[in-house]
Amino acid sequence: MTFRTKISRQFVAQSRNPTRQDQTLVNQLLLLLKKCKSAKLVQQIHTQMLIHSIQMPMPNFLLSKIIDLKDFRYSTLFFDQVPANSYAFNVMIRGFATTWQKFDLALEFFAKMKSLGLKPDNFTYPFVFISCGNLLA
Repeated sequence: MTFRTKISRQFVAQSRNPTRQDQTLVNQLLLLLKKCKSAKLVQQIHTQMLIHSIQMPMPNFLLSKIIDLKDFRYSTLFFDQVPANSYAFNVMIRGFATTWQKFDLALEFFAKMKSLGLKPDNFTYPFVFISCGNLLA
């Protein structure tokens, strides 16, 4: 059975009983997301979650996964849907600084983070410093 077939069967089974949000299915989705090796599969899982109104218990995990798979467009779109929090900003700043080397965007997100009243931490500053150093070089 292919990965895609497995996902489809799980969602069809869940949609037969839409009043029962099965925690087991959410756990299975998280496991599938951890195993994903392509941005396209992550997008398909996310799409199915949206179609079937399954709330992502850990949106920051999904954002990190999208960035790790180097999907710039989808990560910026997804970031706009996640409630503002320090972790989400940190992974975006990390992605801009290391994955895509868009150092100016890393600093823009840092400024946006501070303007929203979110506190930078020891996970924020190394990537801000990397961005500053590369822009000065």
